[in-house]
Amino acid sequence: MYAIDKGAINYYQYTATLEYTQVFLKPITVSYMKNTN
Repeated sequence: MYAIDKGAINYYQYTATLEYTQVFLKPITVSYMKNTN
């Protein structure tokens, strides 16, 4: 039971970090593409 809970917490942290990274990097990527064009 503990292993399942720990896995669920790790999965939640992973998806939350992934979403935060995408939200954080999107404006940087857009501004970078605008500057290069």
